[in-house]
Amino acid sequence: MNLTALSLLLKSILFVSFFISTAVCHAATEETRGEVKGVIKDTLNNRQGLEYATVALYNQNDSVLVTGTITDKEGYFIIRNIPRGIYFLKITCLGYSEKTIPDIKTNDNEQRLDLGEIKLHTVAEEIGEVVVSAERRPFEYHMDKDVINVAQSHNRAGSMTADILEDHPAVEKGLDGAIKLRGSTDFIVLINGKPTVDESTDILNQIPAASLSRIEIITNPSAKYGANHAAGIINLITKSNELNGFSGSVDGSQSTADNHNVSLSLSYRNKKMNISTAANVYRNPIFQDRTSVEERMIDGENGFQNFHSNNVLLWTGKSLNAGIDYFVSDRNTASVYVSRSLSVFGWSPQKTITEGIVPDTSFYILDDFMRNNRYGWHFNVGDVHRFNEDGHQLRFDAHLIVVNMARMNNQYLYNSNQVWENDGLAESYDLKRHQDITRQQYQMDYSLPLRNSGKLESGVLMTLDKRQIKNNIVTHTFSGNQVSRNNDEYRSFNNLWAAYATVTRDILGNQIQAGLRAEYESRNTTLLNGDFDNRYRQLSLFPNLNISRSFADHQRIGVGYSRSIWRPTDLQLNPTVYFRDISGEFAGNANVKPSYTNSLEFKYNRSFGESSVSVTGFYNRMKDKIMTIRSLTEDSVYRNSPENLRGKQRDIGVELAGSFSLLKWLSVNANGKVYNGYIKGEVTNQQIERHKNVWSARVITNIKPFDNMRIQANAYYNGPSLGDQVLMKEIYGLSISVSQQLFQKRLSVNISGNDVLHTEKRKFILSGSSFNQRITDRFPKHPVYTLSVAYKFNNYNKKQRDNVEQGIGFF
Repeated sequence: MNLTALSLLLKSILFVSFFISTAVCHAATEETRGEVKGVIKDTLNNRQGLEYATVALYNQNDSVLVTGTITDKEGYFIIRNIPRGIYFLKITCLGYSEKTIPDIKTNDNEQRLDLGEIKLHTVAEEIGEVVVSAERRPFEYHMDKDVINVAQSHNRAGSMTADILEDHPAVEKGLDGAIKLRGSTDFIVLINGKPTVDESTDILNQIPAASLSRIEIITNPSAKYGANHAAGIINLITKSNELNGFSGSVDGSQSTADNHNVSLSLSYRNKKMNISTAANVYRNPIFQDRTSVEERMIDGENGFQNFHSNNVLLWTGKSLNAGIDYFVSDRNTASVYVSRSLSVFGWSPQKTITEGIVPDTSFYILDDFMRNNRYGWHFNVGDVHRFNEDGHQLRFDAHLIVVNMARMNNQYLYNSNQVWENDGLAESYDLKRHQDITRQQYQMDYSLPLRNSGKLESGVLMTLDKRQIKNNIVTHTFSGNQVSRNNDEYRSFNNLWAAYATVTRDILGNQIQAGLRAEYESRNTTLLNGDFDNRYRQLSLFPNLNISRSFADHQRIGVGYSRSIWRPTDLQLNPTVYFRDISGEFAGNANVKPSYTNSLEFKYNRSFGESSVSVTGFYNRMKDKIMTIRSLTEDSVYRNSPENLRGKQRDIGVELAGSFSLLKWLSVNANGKVYNGYIKGEVTNQQIERHKNVWSARVITNIKPFDNMRIQANAYYNGPSLGDQVLMKEIYGLSISVSQQLFQKRLSVNISGNDVLHTEKRKFILSGSSFNQRITDRFPKHPVYTLSVAYKFNNYNKKQRDNVEQGIGFF
């Protein structure tokens, strides 16, 4: 680290420290907390209190669980230390119908609420009153994030996480299944707020949606989050037991396209500890019929290459994780988490190829087999110390992630004729790649309540990342009996130090959050058998500012600004050719620099009764954007390589969403988006200037013909969109599902049909200075019908009850 960089880092940390100390000086005394109490009784026997009834307190605005307890032997319960707000209570007891009590308020005038007697009906009893249901909506739109409640996405039952995300207006699927957030693949994925090391698209295609409780989409993160997210953050929240006692669930699905997955989660919680474990086994194939028609320039003459292939893209895997939260005291919680995962991604397409210069035509058959095996461990040790019950706390987390990947790719090119008969092996290509990743991350976060509902958050982070990539490539051309070998070893040491502080205050009725994050990156990359040895040092500052205001008629307006970075991956920095097929090769670029994004976002939310609307507008401006550029070499082979755009790119757009309760049995969720992007600059000595336009609309209709039945129809249309070098044509389709709950809602059975009209296909046009390629993907297995079954269970036998905390319970 040179003196200039060290000086800048010290100044940044001093500034953050001053920011923290100034805010601490305004810290206030503990604010008053509320409490709610009552007694649960049986309607048929007013003298009988119901023991072990579960009482859960939820935030009425977003239905997020706040705390809860179970009743004692006489049916009494009490929940203390409730922050100011509006809540609802959900009361459940084995053998009784669920009951919900809305509009529970805690403030200076209503600190202690006594609800008196609350009576529950037995399941067999005729109920003569209306019971309020607190069922969550499929989508929730907040000022700081959007939430997808996975259990309410009935059309996506049995799907992977990537499929669930497509229902959100900010998410789309690009060429070859790449997931994009607001048109960009430059986003990161967290699991329960914890780091991951895989590519974002791979993670989302490898996690069954049945293992998740909800998905958080954060497009304008505060300084609390890491800054390496040009487009935003997707945080996956797994299922967990938040109430005392033993619980679990098992989910399974099978589709007509040979997709299947099974998920099992178990947990037990009492006053001293919370033990949880989960296991997943999944198989997720995508059957794809691809046709490509291409015009290209070969030695100044018009050439062509056309091919047809039957692809099977396959994700399979299994995972097992376990965790323990030990409640050392009312103020301190220690936790240990371990996860083991095994996954395989691959394909096995066969291509029939014609190419040449008119009238000369050559015919080939290409067999292409690829398998990428991944073995991963994730260890986490954490501790949370609460100084009081107002959110004043200190948190420490240590992560160790170890990943080993082995990729094997075998390609066999055969000469052929016009009737596609094999005339002998022309060329073989064998790739073996081993990649080892070790990441250590240590993080400490501090939170302090301030006067007037304010809050200070600050923290420090250190990440030590070591990666090694070994390639062994053998190419055998049989016409001249030529054999070429390419062996290289790439190593990367990437260390990151960060500090942040954010302050939230209420000023003149406005909630204002201001934050600053400082990150210092030190990266050494080396190609051991080449002349490549790069050292990169960079200190960057990332400010953020969010202002929001609430109005009495359930309206809220907010505006936010943030700065972020996207750092190139190791494959993008490795300058060797690390993969190829008959017409294309992929290589990195050692000279790629990080790109920076300045984002401005506006949000408007309004709720009226059980309905709500949300409008989000955004403006992003990128500097040195990293683009994968495709160009045709002198050997008529495509080179795909990353470059920084020497110019500018800006995106502007609006996302609209609404949830409407039209009748007691009918509700509609609708969303849409309109984006416009502008790119102007130079890459690979090519001038690029173009607009990209994206728009889409989706309507999800929910019908409730009976109390425990749901019928859901999902109609969608994605208009044409223009990317860096690709035009994607429109996509539209319809999905339908029927879900039935049985045995007091413990068992759910879902039958869904995806693309029931068989209209979904993807068309792309790729163009450059010397080529124009038109690709069409069809899906021969569509429509896809899936049967999904989920069972939730709570075991309330006497032996387990004796181990459960009696009376008052806290989370």
